[in-house]
Amino acid sequence: MVCARRLRPRATTTPNADGALQIHGGNGYALEYPISRVLCDSRILSIFEGAAEIQAQVIARGLLDRRAN
Repeated sequence: MVCARRLRPRATTTPNADGALQIHGGNGYALEYPISRVLCDSRILSIFEGAAEIQAQVIARGLLDRRAN
């Protein structure tokens, strides 16, 4: 399912970006460092892809429909 493939990367991107920010400290917020772009992209990914709860409901609905057939 397409929704399941979208949900997994988003669930792993944000914690990894936050961990990288912790490693870089204050420099992680500086625009000169690539980690600032990764952090911005990981945060906006949830907005562009839709709410995780909605995607989880779509996945569950698809699994239930497949099971019923």
